[in-house]
Amino acid sequence: IVSYYPGAEISGHVTTQSGKPVQGLYVTIFDQYGIPHQYTTTNKNGFYNLTGLPGNDTILISSGNFNKLYLTGTNTITGMKVQVSKDQAERIPTSYNLTTGLPSYHIVENYVVKPASVSGFARIQYQQVPQIVKGVQNPFKTTNIQSGFVLLHNQTYDVNYTIPIINGNYSMNDILPYSYQASIISNGVTYKDFQYVNVTLGGTQVYNLYIQYDPVFVKVALNGMDMPNYSVVATGQGYQTSGTTNASGGAILWVKPGNYSVYAYKSASRTDPTSVSFTGWGLNTTVNLTPAISAKLSGYIGNYTGPVNVSFYQ
Repeated sequence: IVSYYPGAEISGHVTTQSGKPVQGLYVTIFDQYGIPHQYTTTNKNGFYNLTGLPGNDTILISSGNFNKLYLTGTNTITGMKVQVSKDQAERIPTSYNLTTGLPSYHIVENYVVKPASVSGFARIQYQQVPQIVKGVQNPFKTTNIQSGFVLLHNQTYDVNYTIPIINGNYSMNDILPYSYQASIISNGVTYKDFQYVNVTLGGTQVYNLYIQYDPVFVKVALNGMDMPNYSVVATGQGYQTSGTTNASGGAILWVKPGNYSVYAYKSASRTDPTSVSFTGWGLNTTVNLTPAISAKLSGYIGNYTGPVNVSFYQ
């Protein structure tokens, strides 16, 4: 059929209700027998172009994972019927559009997608136990983020949104249907790329945002004895946090993703540093530290003025 008919020119513009172009949607044309013949994707301005065969064609707009058999995405957005005449398929002009000047074989099919919105609350979670298992009570300590901004970023299409956090909640309407990495800025601190937010067309999604710090569970002990009241420190590039060991010699340090040196000290006693690394949020590790006992000893040896060797025995 394609060899006999050059095909009608079909184009269109896919936008939101506010006129924003929707990029990256699959647009597929099916002939009157339901056979897919061609597909394309909307460009950065929301436009697409296809070739139509004679008959009652269907233009299907979709998103999601691409199906190579049907030439569509897994999520159907809409289907539009397009009647293509033989003259249009042969590109024989029978008339011209008085506004655009385009011939009758050029068919325009625009589509306005249903609005999408996203909302939720923002919180920080601090893991309290090394392993989250069924039956464990209160494994997280949670604090609300009362103010700041949620930053949504889609790298593929370079789409960005900045949404204010008001009284612990955020909300935005007419958002483009993409997958976003979420970051938060609050009280001068940036929590970068801690969660994905997937927005679908025509939906109202509730995405509660949880920033899960990476806990370092520290144990300080010497010869099987727990070492309480030791200061423990995790220090990394641009970030440092500290705590104090409890009666069991344990402490928890919550850090952001990154590389850290962890050590403990008390008076003249200090441990060697241990390196830990986190590649993302919500991870954890356990560090065992052994302090070395050291002290400064000075004194006077009477009636002796020259160099002398002093030895200590246990």
